This record gives sequence, C-alpha cells and structure tokens, in this order.
Amino acid sequence: MKTITIEIRSQYGNTVAYPACQAAKLFARIAGTKTLSSQALKDIQALGFHIVAINSQNTLEQIL
Repeated sequence: MKTITIEIRSQYGNTVAYPACQAAKLFARIAGTKTLSSQALKDIQALGFHIVAINSQNTLEQIL
C-alpha cells in the first residue's frame, strides 16, 4: 500500500494538513495549494493511498 505523510496543524482556529513527504507535496502542487483539503485527502485515499499524520495533537479524523 502506498503511503503519504501529512502534518496536521491548527491555524486561526482551522485544522489544516501540510504535506510532509514528497508524494504529499506533489499532491498539494497538483491541487495548486500549500495544504491538502479534506476533500483532497479523501480523493487521495480513494486512489489507494494510506495517510499518516505526524507531529500533531490533532487527529486525521478531525480533518476528514
């Protein structure tokens, strides 16, 4: 299974996902953003990728 790594942060009261690996950065570049939206993460999962959140007090479920 392919895996991407993201870092979930809270900014201005919003939970956002920053790409933390090359594959995640590539998806953000394709999306034209610096962060990955919840819809983008759902689409990435639909493509068969497993998403791992690192260095965060928040959880992946909070953003999906």
